[in-house]
Amino acid sequence: RVSAQVSSRQRRLRPLSSRLKNLMSGHRLALATQLCARSAAPPPSDRSPRPAVPAVTASAPPWQPSHAATRGSCVALAVVAVHCGAASRLTSGLRGRRRHLPRHVGARTRRAATAAAVAAAATVAAAVAAAIAVRARRRQQQKDVPLDRTDALLKLVQWVKDLGATGLDGLILAQSPIPGCGRVVYAARDFEPGEELCRVPAEIILSVPFKVAQAIEEEPEILLAQILLVEKHLGAKSFVAPYIASLPAEGEYPSVHPLFWPADICLDELFAGSAHGMRWADWCLRSAARRVDALLSSGAAVNDSEARWALATVDSRGFTFQPDSEDESLALVPFLDMVNTGVTTWKCSFKPPGPPSEGAPLEIEEPIRRGEEILYEYGDNSSAMLWMRYGFLGNHDGPNPHEGAAFSVNVQEALASDSAELREAKVAVLVENQPMFEIDDPLFFTLPDDAEFGRALYPVSRLLACCSIEELETLRPTSLWPPMYLGPEFEVRARSLLAEWLRGALQACDDSACKLQEALAKGTAFFPSEQHRSLHEFAARLLERERPLLEFELRSCEDFLSAAAAALDESGGDAFAAVDRREAFEAEWWDRRLGWKPGNGAK
Repeated sequence: RVSAQVSSRQRRLRPLSSRLKNLMSGHRLALATQLCARSAAPPPSDRSPRPAVPAVTASAPPWQPSHAATRGSCVALAVVAVHCGAASRLTSGLRGRRRHLPRHVGARTRRAATAAAVAAAATVAAAVAAAIAVRARRRQQQKDVPLDRTDALLKLVQWVKDLGATGLDGLILAQSPIPGCGRVVYAARDFEPGEELCRVPAEIILSVPFKVAQAIEEEPEILLAQILLVEKHLGAKSFVAPYIASLPAEGEYPSVHPLFWPADICLDELFAGSAHGMRWADWCLRSAARRVDALLSSGAAVNDSEARWALATVDSRGFTFQPDSEDESLALVPFLDMVNTGVTTWKCSFKPPGPPSEGAPLEIEEPIRRGEEILYEYGDNSSAMLWMRYGFLGNHDGPNPHEGAAFSVNVQEALASDSAELREAKVAVLVENQPMFEIDDPLFFTLPDDAEFGRALYPVSRLLACCSIEELETLRPTSLWPPMYLGPEFEVRARSLLAEWLRGALQACDDSACKLQEALAKGTAFFPSEQHRSLHEFAARLLERERPLLEFELRSCEDFLSAAAAALDESGGDAFAAVDRREAFEAEWWDRRLGWKPGNGAK
C-alpha cells in the first residue's frame, strides 16, 4: 500500500518535477534568482510598451500592481520545485529496486519520500493561499474600476483608434496609484513642447454650440445631457456605444458631488466658515434641481437617477471649445475626458483653435517623459469649484495656484452708526456701482480677485468708512475708482474696517473647522451615513485651503496700519521729523496712478 501511494504521488509530481528538474542541480539558487528576475523583466515585445512609473510614487507601477508579490510567488514556486524534485528523486526507481534493498533501508527511503511529498504538498498549499491573497489584494486595489468596465475602456481606445484618432500609440491606459482615480493615461514615450499629444476626430464628439442653446433659450448643459441620454437609450445601435459603455455607471460617480448629496444635508453646518464654498454649493444645488426637472419634463431621462448621471457626466467631463467667443461650444470628447488635471504639475493644454468639427487636440506645453501621467489644467478653478463641478479637491500635486476664499459684509450692520442722510448717500453710491445691489443682501468679496487694484474690496471699505457727506462727495465723482487721495488718516479708517471684516471671517473659519473636526473625531457611527461623513471631511479640508488667503489679506492690512501708526506718531515733539516720516510713508505706500497699495505682502 505504501508503495502504491508513493507511486501515485510520483505520478502526480512527475509533470512539475520534469518541468523544473534543473532546480535539483547545484544551481538551484541561481535558477530561482533568474526566475525572480524574469518576473521583473519588461513584457514581451509583441505587447504594448509599458513604461516604469517614476520613483516619486510610493505605489507599485500601475501595470504591475503587485510586483513584490509576483517575486514572492516565484520564490515560492522555486521552493515547491525543490521539494517536488527531492521527492521525485527519492521515489524514482523504488518500484524497480525496492526488492534489492534491505528492509530497513527501503523503509527509511519510503518514509523520506513520504515526508518530502507531504512537505511539497504543504508548500503548494501555502503558495496557492498566497496567490489567492495576492489576487484578493489586487481586486481590492482596483475595486474602483470594475472588470467589465476595464474591458469597455480597452474597447473604447481601440474604437477611437479605428475612427482616426492620432497619437494614441504613444499613450497607455493604466490604473492610477492614487485611490479613487481609476484608469488614467500615461506616456509611453517622451514628448517635447509643441508636439500634439493626440487628436480625437470630430465624428465621435458630442457637442452643443452656445448660440444654438441661446436661440432656443436653453442651457447648453441640459442640451448636451439630452444628447447623451438619447445615445444611451439607443444601446448597441448608438454610434458612440463604446463611449457610453466606458462611462461610469449610475452610482459610480463620487458621492460628494453636489448632484448626489442627500436631501437632508445642511449647508449652514457644512459651510459656516466658508462663504466661498457656501455660495458655490448653493448655486450648484439650485442649478442641479432646475436641470434635473428639465430632463425629466422633456422625457430625456427615465428617472431622477438617470438625469443626475447625465448631468454629472456633462459637468465632470465636458470640454469648452473657443471660450468667450461667438463660436463657443460645450462638448463631450471620448478618451480625452480620461485625462486628469494637475493644478501644479500639468504639462498639456486644451486650446483648440477651431470648433469641434475640426477635432479635439491636446497640445504639449512642457517636456513629458516616458512613464509620466498625462495631466492638463481644467481651468482657473479654486478648491471649492473643483469640488462642486468634479467631485474632488485636487490636493495630490501641491497647493492650488487658483485657490480662492471669500467673506461677506452685512451692509445694515456696517451702516448702523451712520446718520440717515449719510446712510442713504452710501446706499446710493453702492447702487450706482452695483445696479443689482439691495441693502438686505450682504456684500460678497472673493479673495484674491476682489483685493486687486481696480476691484471692489478696498473702494467699498473706503466708502463705508466715510464719516461725513463731504468725504463721500469727494469719493463719489470717481465711482469708487480711480482712487481719490484723502490722506493717510482716512485710509487708516478704511483699512481698520477691512481688518475687522477679515478677523470676523477668520474667526468663523476657525469655529467651523473646530466643529467639523469634533464631529469627525466621533467616528462613522456619529453620522447618518458614510456620505455625510465624507462631506464633513471635504468641508474641513476646504477650510484648510481657504484660511491662508484670509490670513494673507489680514497681514496686508496690519502691515499698512503698523507703518501708518509709526509714520503718523507725533508724540516725539519734533514737527520736522514728523513731516519727514509722513512724506516717507506716503512715498512708499501711495501711488498716483493706483492709489494706496494693499500691503507689503501684496506690493
